[in-house]
Amino acid sequence: MTETANIHELTEKLFTVRRKLLDDYPFYGRLLMRLKLAFDECGTAYTDMEYIVFDPSFISSFNEEQLTFLMMHELMHCILKHCTRSCGKINEIYNIACDIVVNSLVLDAMGLDDILINGIAAMHTLSDGTEGKLKTADEIYNSLIGNDSKSKDKNNGKGKGNGKGKNSGQDPGKSDKKSDNDDGNDGNSGEAGNIAGGCIDSHDAWEHIKQQASHLEELWNKAVCDAADMTAASCGSIPANMKRVICEIRHSSLVDWRHVLRSHITSDRYDFDFSRPDRRYDGDIILPSFRENIYGQKIENIWIAVDTSGSVSKELLSEFMFEIKDVIYQIGNVSGFVSFFDSAITEPVPISSDDEPQLEPVGGGGTDFFQIFGLLKTFFPDELPKVVIIFTDGYAEFPEEKDALGTDVIWVIAESGIVAPWGETIPIETIKEGDF
Repeated sequence: MTETANIHELTEKLFTVRRKLLDDYPFYGRLLMRLKLAFDECGTAYTDMEYIVFDPSFISSFNEEQLTFLMMHELMHCILKHCTRSCGKINEIYNIACDIVVNSLVLDAMGLDDILINGIAAMHTLSDGTEGKLKTADEIYNSLIGNDSKSKDKNNGKGKGNGKGKNSGQDPGKSDKKSDNDDGNDGNSGEAGNIAGGCIDSHDAWEHIKQQASHLEELWNKAVCDAADMTAASCGSIPANMKRVICEIRHSSLVDWRHVLRSHITSDRYDFDFSRPDRRYDGDIILPSFRENIYGQKIENIWIAVDTSGSVSKELLSEFMFEIKDVIYQIGNVSGFVSFFDSAITEPVPISSDDEPQLEPVGGGGTDFFQIFGLLKTFFPDELPKVVIIFTDGYAEFPEEKDALGTDVIWVIAESGIVAPWGETIPIETIKEGDF
């Protein structure tokens, strides 16, 4: 068979798989249609959030199930925006973390327990057997860093983790619905040094799209929401594993924390502050001092207090937790503390943009804002917080402004028409499952 004929045959196979995906998995199929397909001698496959590129020799013997898995694997990287979020991480280990999450999600969507890609089992669990779909790539990355500090020192951020996916000792095969691999879990260990060979695609292209990260993320956020709306309208079924992702995307535009915090936090270590733009300038102008502070310096010593009283629903509490992550994600270089309160308040737990926050809300009683300000000096005897951010439904008596001891306070209140009598009030609306 000539090379041209082989490319033509592979093209037809890819188009057939994509059409079938649209029928079998409408949500994923709609999103897949926005990715152009291409061929290149890359040794494997990859995506840059605009194309899915395949090496013809890599996929030449793939059956339909394997091609479906590979297409959805690349698509899932785009949906979860893995391609734009590797900055500051050790590439090889982050690549593995992303693939564990993606493979687990795709296997679940396809109703498979395992699959072989060119003889290599698609890694999808941590070393303790936890499925990747239950974690974020950042959470798994941090776990792998902890288990594989030797890899971190050795690679020093330069590992590529290409995983060409070639293994001359085995033939590609279609997996059964239940895996019967001889070794039981080959390629699925959570330790980075043991599972690097399980990577089935290349992530090298991700390095070249970092300048377009914000634009690409915006496009994909809109595409995911549009696909969810169309799928819900036509067949009423959104993949369960995607509901949280969609909720986070729709939530993420609720508060621009960079704008909120710039008017509250000043740095006493530098000659500039978060001053508002000069009114003589028109338009949305970000002054150099703001840009340097927001993106270059660390915002320290904020205290976040989260209302966990009985009147706060699970949906609203989820929104509060999303917002906490957004404070960290949007600013990118922030540190402080989180407490939970109802009629009592928990001791502050440190949070930082260096680590994914692991927070366990506690509460369920009545709401008492006085607990927050009554313990300011107790919790922060040496230096008061730069700003206190309170997430609440607002159903409680507000203390007097003097109780804040001069500390700036931001009240993030669920949409209910309640406005705090002092400080800055930011209303938010709870996103419910029925919204998508």
